[in-house]
Amino acid sequence: MKRKAQLEIMGLAIVVILISLIMLFVVRFVVLKEPKEYRKDYAEFDVSYSFVNTIINTNAPDCFDLSFTELFKDCESSHIVNCGFSYPDSCDYIEDKVGDILSQTLGMQSLNYEFIAYRNNNESDTIITPIIGGGGCPTYRKSAPQPISYGGQIILINLYVC
Repeated sequence: MKRKAQLEIMGLAIVVILISLIMLFVVRFVVLKEPKEYRKDYAEFDVSYSFVNTIINTNAPDCFDLSFTELFKDCESSHIVNCGFSYPDSCDYIEDKVGDILSQTLGMQSLNYEFIAYRNNNESDTIITPIIGGGGCPTYRKSAPQPISYGGQIILINLYVC
């Protein structure tokens, strides 16, 4: 009788060890695995789209409460808007404020980025000086350009996140 009880305890111990090993493999290969690349791509695309969409729909309280869309249009064409002594025209205001916002958001997360506003699908025909953070995006670039239609032209606002 004593021997039978010892064999049952030994069998139970083996089952517990096997279950522990299976749980260890589950934790190692399922829970701790690296995120899939497509999730990372989507996250970068989503950050890009959300940021640009938010910027172009945001008002600038210290620049006559104009929206950034209106400021981009002014920067592209007439340069009429003067946002105070520190910002002689709308282009300077955009560069400074967008640069500050990017450094306080994406810069704090240690993400590399490039913010570009350009005309008619030509990235070399920029409206403002490109804003580059964390070394920029040399090769791998995800973006979601947002168009602003103005006077028969298209202004594309683009944030590359890499």
